[in-house]
Amino acid sequence: MIQWLLESCHEINEPPELFLSEAEQVRYDSFRIEKRRSDWLLGRWAAKRLLQSVLLQQGHAPVARPALEILNDASHAPFVKLYGETLPCHLSISHCHGWALCTTDDDPLGVDLEWIEPRDCTFVEDYFTVTERAHINAAPRAQRDCLVTGIWSAKEAVLKTLHAGLSIDTRAIEISGAPFTELTEDWMPFRATVQLNDAAPLAGWCRGYGNFVLTLVTIANDAPARFPTSPENFTITLGAEHGQGHGGLHRRIADATQHHTRRHQRN
Repeated sequence: MIQWLLESCHEINEPPELFLSEAEQVRYDSFRIEKRRSDWLLGRWAAKRLLQSVLLQQGHAPVARPALEILNDASHAPFVKLYGETLPCHLSISHCHGWALCTTDDDPLGVDLEWIEPRDCTFVEDYFTVTERAHINAAPRAQRDCLVTGIWSAKEAVLKTLHAGLSIDTRAIEISGAPFTELTEDWMPFRATVQLNDAAPLAGWCRGYGNFVLTLVTIANDAPARFPTSPENFTITLGAEHGQGHGGLHRRIADATQHHTRRHQRN
């Protein structure tokens, strides 16, 4: 099951040294630009909160945040270690305007969070396909910003899923069937096609949140059977399925984190 979490920077309620691993702390201290530094920290906070919940849901004992280490591979994609062992899961993180969106699953996936704002015509000409440009040009003026932002966000999510960065021409990715001008807080499907040899089939979903567009793309070798389009496929479960309220889960995680911190200080 795909699990996701959207968090604001205002949710961070403890200093970095209490939830970062030693390696992460070194990375955090290396940033010289404050925005990059704060975005990176928020992404780690949100991802660790999500992973703690997912592990607990899977029957794992409560895990302290510093025991979870989020590193990056050669393609800059994040991966997760727990007590030094790499977890068999995929993780994607995006941040924008003081918010972070993260998602995890057993299969490769990518997520993107974008603020709806005007983008000029040259941006559309440079990065969008002929079909996408025609769709944008036919849309009412009032819907253009949302449509352009949504299509771009979906392309970003595809690139993250493929661990490609901007090494792929974004015009080789075509987004269609997405209701970007009618976004709700339910996940809705769209189509993502990659015009490359041996490109894996993809499944995509989008939703809104305030002035944000959220997109998620994943490898879908057996879609739609494995990836139904209903929003129930996207859940952030904070212990409720195990008879615990949010508070109970957070107390257990807090206890584990405090124990981990005290042990680290003694050592």
